[in-house]
Amino acid sequence: MVDFLFSYRKGFFVYTPMCMVALFGWWQVWKTSKFAAFGFAGFFILVVYLLSSWWQWYYGGSFSSRVMIEYLPFFMILLALLLQQFPRPKWMIGLVFLLIIFCQIQTYQYRYGYLHWQDMNKELYWERFMRFDMNVICFPIIEGTQARVR
Repeated sequence: MVDFLFSYRKGFFVYTPMCMVALFGWWQVWKTSKFAAFGFAGFFILVVYLLSSWWQWYYGGSFSSRVMIEYLPFFMILLALLLQQFPRPKWMIGLVFLLIIFCQIQTYQYRYGYLHWQDMNKELYWERFMRFDMNVICFPIIEGTQARVR
């Protein structure tokens, strides 16, 4: 479950950090209805457990945890509740905007092979973090440590 959420290979919160920020909206649910808060927490834990239980928990060559796409509306509801907590959330809207830009840069990197589709690791991730200066497709030679430019 930890790899499914936080791994450099396909971690849901690593490649979709806005969903991690949205989890803070759970506090608003807790203040409103403890039953709903426990229900959401149980649902989230169950879904993550089931989806990460497979031998290939990263589900092949997708960007981030593709299997979580069906559950993104729940995170956006939590994000909306989080944004409602602040009277004028300019800094929060700025943070959401920066996270959208961050995700778009990583999508661009993934599309052009800068982020490897399966063999991403900590060293390679931080070596290529937020770099999009190469507009070519890269293919790893040995376990994602070197790249051959075509």
